[in-house]
Amino acid sequence: MVKLFQRDRLIQGVLILVLLVLLWIRPMIEPSAMLRGEHPAVLYALLCDLLAGQARLAVIVAMLLSLAEGVMLNVLLTSVGLVPQNSLLPTFLFVLATGASATTLTPTLLVAGCMMGCLHFLMVRGTQLALSTHRVCAATTLIGLATLFHQPAICFLLTYLVVAANFRLYGWRDWMLMLLGLFAPYVLLLAVLYLNGSTPHWWDETLASLSGFGFDMGHASPLHIVCTTLMGLLFLYALAHWLAHRSERPLLWRANASTTLLMTLGGLGMCLFAPVLPFSMACIAIPFAFALSRWLHSFQSNSNSYSLRRNRTWPADVALLLLIVAAVLC
Repeated sequence: MVKLFQRDRLIQGVLILVLLVLLWIRPMIEPSAMLRGEHPAVLYALLCDLLAGQARLAVIVAMLLSLAEGVMLNVLLTSVGLVPQNSLLPTFLFVLATGASATTLTPTLLVAGCMMGCLHFLMVRGTQLALSTHRVCAATTLIGLATLFHQPAICFLLTYLVVAANFRLYGWRDWMLMLLGLFAPYVLLLAVLYLNGSTPHWWDETLASLSGFGFDMGHASPLHIVCTTLMGLLFLYALAHWLAHRSERPLLWRANASTTLLMTLGGLGMCLFAPVLPFSMACIAIPFAFALSRWLHSFQSNSNSYSLRRNRTWPADVALLLLIVAAVLC
């Protein structure tokens, strides 16, 4: 099956659409209301109000957003040479990770879109291993924006700090740009609230949402736990495979790959605030899609023999089929 993602993009696109339908057909038939929670972030609360009574529309928005973000991730990874140009496997895996166990639009899916933009600005292009000042400010601005959809997205600031350390961004100017970008969305929100004469209760809501965290295992069925565990184990194996072979790649490639995988730090931090266990994989969908796609592509053989190619790819085929079956069934 992995061989299909080394061929015509039309075939790959059809496979992605089929997977999208399989994952979202049940929520489309029996839509459920958005999970508002006790203390939703201000922009997510606004979306809940706008889509109140429109459960099926929320499902459609989530499905299309999952597909659009998957395509964005694929374009981003191919633009810096992290995955083959003719492969849509990152899109396929991102749709799978965000669609598994999904029932409606969730804040983690909205945060993933912001983190896609953040990753774009943290990627190194050209020949110099450096980040410009406007990229630093833009990246932290998107982290700040993500917290307006889901407050625990502030955990992705840890990813930025590690990346900044890798690029030796220690100066006071770098710290000022980071803080300026991070608080820019809040300043804009305060200005809007002030002009509308609204009292900004959102700050109390933000603090209250961070007062407690943890997985809500009561809403996770055994199949959900199996699906999440399988995805987590495959992700760890793919990550270990990348660490074992990273020295074979050029320095710029390793820098961009490391930045992508460092999204795991923010994602794992946000997992502690996931409303239910199955949504946890959506928090690390970006590094999951990249790491697993690199591992699956490593099974590609240079041999022209069909029998050798088939024998080489069977572990990847089994892993991918298990993922698809587990995601669709749960």
